Amino acid sequence: MDVCLDRPDYKVNLFFEQPSMNWDGFVGGYDGLSRLKKNWEKFENHARALFQGPLSKESKSVKCGFILVWVGDTGRDIFHCRWNNLLQPDYDYPVGPEELLRNFRLFINCKIQRYLSFLAWLVAIFVCIIIILSLCLNADLRRLKRD
Repeated sequence: MDVCLDRPDYKVNLFFEQPSMNWDGFVGGYDGLSRLKKNWEKFENHARALFQGPLSKESKSVKCGFILVWVGDTGRDIFHCRWNNLLQPDYDYPVGPEELLRNFRLFINCKIQRYLSFLAWLVAIFVCIIIILSLCLNADLRRLKRD
């Protein structure tokens, strides 16, 4: 299918499989987040292959526009919340598709790291509670043995 973007002389041949990002696992435990990371890696590899292949002659702005179409509603929400300052008034992107893909990858990695650090904090609290309880119980047992 040929798509006409704003100009009658501008046509992009879209006779290839369009990548789409599956945001399953965006909210969820570690399994969901690791699934999200795998989904992103698949999406990123597919997009890079298209940018080196059929879309290699397109401008950076067009490639960034394709990325924002392919990431879906959730990805566009993330983009507009995090990096809306990258968007110029005329919808020209000062960064290229590589930087945009890298920003999404960093966002996903940071989300995973925040979750893991939260789990580490919970484990530390749990260990402290266990130590305090064991000290209290041992003190009571020592007193009972002595009496």
